[in-house]
Amino acid sequence: MPATGSQTLRVCLRRATDTAHTTLDRTLADFDLTQPRDYARFLAIQLSARAPVETWCDRYAPAELSPPKQAQLLRADIADLEQVRADGLSGTGAVLEAGLEPLAVAWVIAGSSLGNRAMLAGLRKSGASSLPVRFLSDPEMTRFWNSLKPLVERPSSQFDTVSMAASAHAIFALFQARADAWPEAALV
Repeated sequence: MPATGSQTLRVCLRRATDTAHTTLDRTLADFDLTQPRDYARFLAIQLSARAPVETWCDRYAPAELSPPKQAQLLRADIADLEQVRADGLSGTGAVLEAGLEPLAVAWVIAGSSLGNRAMLAGLRKSGASSLPVRFLSDPEMTRFWNSLKPLVERPSSQFDTVSMAASAHAIFALFQARADAWPEAALV
């Protein structure tokens, strides 16, 4: 990915991760989020990927680049649904390498809040208002995304875009691996 001063880091990251992002979106699009079982599975996949990202951020990311924690919101929503066995949530121990770029990690996680808002609107429009939506409606992640935008709107020439893209890919790969491997047996 060539870095040019005329492109922002956000544009470079979006281009570099387009295929990974599209693949993940297609995988998750198979779920009917208006159905408690599919919605629970979606939330469980989110938890199994986000928990290790939160652990990584606690260890390696500066506070200003650490996205708000959402694992507790996911756990509460999952518990309300009563669709996932507690032991099905134990597989969250993925380890991310220390050398990831915190800004790229934050960009992937915070950027997902835009999709969450679209999913929330879809649930409300469908009439599935009884589903718990703490995770999808979290205002903290939206605020974090807004604070992050000025950083990723800087010219890409200010960054090691190869390292940034590799870090963003690592996070997308974690989510994809969790989506691909989530055991149906974990569902009640």
